[in-house]
Amino acid sequence: MPRIGPSSIVYRADDYYAIAPTVCRAANGALLVGFRRQPNRAKQGRWNMHIDTESHVAIVRSHDGGRTWSVPRTVEPTPGVGQQSAQLTTLSDGRILLCSFQWGIVDAADEAAAGGPHVFTRGYHRKQPNNPWKGIFKMMGGIVCHSDDHGETFSPWRAVGTPLESTWRASARSRARLPNCRADACCCRPTERSPARLTARCA
Repeated sequence: MPRIGPSSIVYRADDYYAIAPTVCRAANGALLVGFRRQPNRAKQGRWNMHIDTESHVAIVRSHDGGRTWSVPRTVEPTPGVGQQSAQLTTLSDGRILLCSFQWGIVDAADEAAAGGPHVFTRGYHRKQPNNPWKGIFKMMGGIVCHSDDHGETFSPWRAVGTPLESTWRASARSRARLPNCRADACCCRPTERSPARLTARCA
């Protein structure tokens, strides 16, 4: 059995809803935790949902094995388009890949008119109180960027083609070859997630 170390609070902010952490260790030993965050919609009388036009990828770093963490840094948000669950992977040459995917609003009466209903369209946001989004959320495809300085900075996002047919499904254990990348990238599973905090377990 792998040894599991003590838990610690990586990030907490009442004004934000944070979820879906991913962690990697940079070649210089630094720990990086990436996660999705958005404004805490409960403070506006709304729902914190999986889809939000202001969700974005944020990253915190630790240089002391997870005892202390930096303030979060947003990785190039896309105005009006929500970025979803991040995935971090350190390649054998030290390059760090950061992958995500995006949801955007399309002007459609319902999920069928937006190309659904299936895994790539969502309309349940219309059921919430004070709903500001009148269209339908639709997946806009995957995005990827990289860092060659141990996560200090990241390149601009690049679009990654993603099949949008209703039969396509993603798996937490799947591996996918990304165009224009130098190695495979695979998904990671969070150890714990909650609206108010992210918890990492460091061996």
